[in-house]
Amino acid sequence: MDFDKEKAKGELLKKMLTTQIILIDESRPFQWRSGIQSPIYIDLRRMLGDVTLRNMVINALDAFARPYKESVQVVAGVATGGIPLATMLADRWELPLAYVRPQPKEYGLGKQVEGGVVAYKKVLLIEELISTGGSAYSALRALEEERAEPEALISIFSYEFPEAKERFSDYTWDRLTTIFDLIEVLDSKRRRIIQEWLKEMEVV
Repeated sequence: MDFDKEKAKGELLKKMLTTQIILIDESRPFQWRSGIQSPIYIDLRRMLGDVTLRNMVINALDAFARPYKESVQVVAGVATGGIPLATMLADRWELPLAYVRPQPKEYGLGKQVEGGVVAYKKVLLIEELISTGGSAYSALRALEEERAEPEALISIFSYEFPEAKERFSDYTWDRLTTIFDLIEVLDSKRRRIIQEWLKEMEVV
């Protein structure tokens, strides 16, 4: 059976809304680590505690990433949110697993890329959520410094910020879901909240 991307996106996002993994509240702006004030907050790590949602995500990721399966030699995750996703996919595909730290360790061997050997291998990098893309971009550069060949970056969700699009212009970046997919499954009130915020953020 062919994988229906649009149907899978809608089902995932609706489940994330009902389980409050996606929160939308204009009366209580959320502050992100980057300092951005937003009416939306997405806590994808909570899906690890929901077996049904976790299986929905990994099944969708498996099917979505299938075009890379024959060429990829290592699956890697961006620390920390991308690690469990990459682990599940690497296990399903029976491939080596690696993960990328935000910075090299200040002790031991001083590694930034941990786990499977990535040198001279094609790597599929998994990130949970991308806003400005700083963490994932740093991970891609770290892989290249280890002489790896990033085959593609896949994120579970993307806010589609211009900064991220610019950062990944030289890479293959696939998004399982985006802020625009989310808008399609929202009620009119929450859709208006997000659309107005996106205008402020200059997301088009």
